[in-house]
Amino acid sequence: MKMRLIVLIFIFLSTFLFSQSLGLQYAAYHAAGLNSDGTVYAWGRNDDGQLGNNSTVHSYTPVRVLKGAYTGSAYLGDDSDNKIIFLALGAYHSLSLAQDGTVYAWGYNTNGRLGDGTSTNSSVPIKSLMGEYDGTTYLGDDTDNKIISIAAGFFHSMALDASGKVYCWGYGASGQLGIGTISSGEPTPRNVLKGAYNGSTYLGDNSENKIIIIAGGYEHSMAIAQDGNVFSWGYNKYGQLGNNSTELSLIPVQVVKGDYSGTMYLGDNASNKIIKVVLGDSFSAALAEDGTVYTWGNNYYGQLGNNSTAESHYPIRVVKGAYNGATYLGDNASNKIIDIEVAFYHVIALAEDGSVYSWGRNNYGQLGNNSTSQSNYPIQVLKGVYDGTTYLGDDASNKIIDIASSGYHSLALAQDGSVYSWGRNNYGQLGNNSTTHSNVPVQVKGVGGTGELALPVTLTFFTAELNRGMVVLSWRTESETNNSYFKIYRNDEVIATIDGAGTTSEPHDYTYIDKNVIPGVAFTYVLSDIDHGGNERIYQDQTVTVMLNETISEQDFEILEIYPNPFNPSTTIKYRLHVNSDIQIDIYDQNGRLIQTLVDQYLVKGNYETEFDGTEFPSGVYFVTLKAGNYLENKKIVLLK
Repeated sequence: MKMRLIVLIFIFLSTFLFSQSLGLQYAAYHAAGLNSDGTVYAWGRNDDGQLGNNSTVHSYTPVRVLKGAYTGSAYLGDDSDNKIIFLALGAYHSLSLAQDGTVYAWGYNTNGRLGDGTSTNSSVPIKSLMGEYDGTTYLGDDTDNKIISIAAGFFHSMALDASGKVYCWGYGASGQLGIGTISSGEPTPRNVLKGAYNGSTYLGDNSENKIIIIAGGYEHSMAIAQDGNVFSWGYNKYGQLGNNSTELSLIPVQVVKGDYSGTMYLGDNASNKIIKVVLGDSFSAALAEDGTVYTWGNNYYGQLGNNSTAESHYPIRVVKGAYNGATYLGDNASNKIIDIEVAFYHVIALAEDGSVYSWGRNNYGQLGNNSTSQSNYPIQVLKGVYDGTTYLGDDASNKIIDIASSGYHSLALAQDGSVYSWGRNNYGQLGNNSTTHSNVPVQVKGVGGTGELALPVTLTFFTAELNRGMVVLSWRTESETNNSYFKIYRNDEVIATIDGAGTTSEPHDYTYIDKNVIPGVAFTYVLSDIDHGGNERIYQDQTVTVMLNETISEQDFEILEIYPNPFNPSTTIKYRLHVNSDIQIDIYDQNGRLIQTLVDQYLVKGNYETEFDGTEFPSGVYFVTLKAGNYLENKKIVLLK
């Protein structure tokens, strides 16, 4: 889940105060954005349906997440009375939380991480069930104690209800579910137990100090109580639980302070309590109210930010970028750190003035400083156009207001709604319509400038129908934004451009007839759209291949009746088409001269008739010829005056 939390009320900050929020948390190869109207967009890897658009095709630009009941036009967030307010992304699955407390999940479902009682993947959102599975009761059904927050780890999912109770489901082989046992998979939500395990008391039972924040990591989980104390459970080989040990814990333990004495804990300082925790692959980070940042766990890539690579089994403070052994990130009270996010092995931080800092692993440029060298302390993220002096957030009139980071990439949201990303891009997770990695920020296509996610063309279908001597291409859009025109590719060559509808929320139907095809040869067609900025999106998931028959069957066309015959001065010719086709009906005299063309047009299959008026012609024998592709049929008629 993307949690911008400065005390609990900030749960709603990024959704209502700002126009959008970003969602990654633990997404390895995909990303998502949430609009202020509750609509959800996703992009990147999609082989398990984690983009929620009823397909398993990767998308290099944002696509809208559909409703669970797929109709081709209904989307998650369309219900303005119960809009989506949170997103949380796991490695290959996605979660969302609606205003009424219901939880929807989609994507990879091995080990039951979607929480629907099964292990079946879903490429559209489905509702997560309550822990006591009965097929009808769902998370959020209890209106008096609804779900108020969600989180996603690499293999598992989490939810927090209004009473402070914590639920986990999915993979639990490292104890990350906090249920007191090792589990290969829990397909429905389970209550997390208290640290003092007795089988019946749960984390959040203390109504005077309830849990207000949750977070999931690779194989461990965390929660923050109202008083700022931090609890963790799960895998602990590198000390990522922060309790000065390396022992796995199946139940919550309390995170100690950096100055370990056995009795002092992170969050004990009531005047400067912990307000956010984020979890990486095997390390953890916390943000205090005064802007100081703490980290603990694995430090092989410098992800603890203390200018070393030594792991720590308890929290230590992150140093400033200009390391001098005494100054720390957050010391500047006039420009304190207000948000942090982590990925597999790196961290990014957002300052009050909109500047962005990062540290840790940098093999794909995920630190955004125009290099691929790791940093053991914070460095400032550069602007997309690198000149060595300008940085992301330098523009005070359009500062960065939200950040997200996961896998090997990072994102930032600016005040005007534009979104920037950097790092690994092998599945299009940077959203810039490419698969090229970037070690400086690039802008996500289809978003920005208006304060809202720009809706790309939503394509319902693209089909090709075989006909005699031609192929009829048809497609429909449910909505379009900034769409200048479509391109039609045939065997990788552009054969036509068709004007788009610009910006519209109404369905539009389009047709193009390709007459320049050769019977017996396969032709592959692909559609793309081009916006007014010249950006092209190719719909690789809608590719169609067709091959025309080399000969045309006489059963496909027939002249049914010519009546009257003989005639004076006119007769009616009735004919039938069993397939769509270009049709030509001509009248020839007995010497083979063409005297009149009655029909020359494309017609869909059906029954037709046309009239031949012989007033201007002499009596005699004539021939009616029906042509369709290489098919030819003749009928004799007689004009008697």
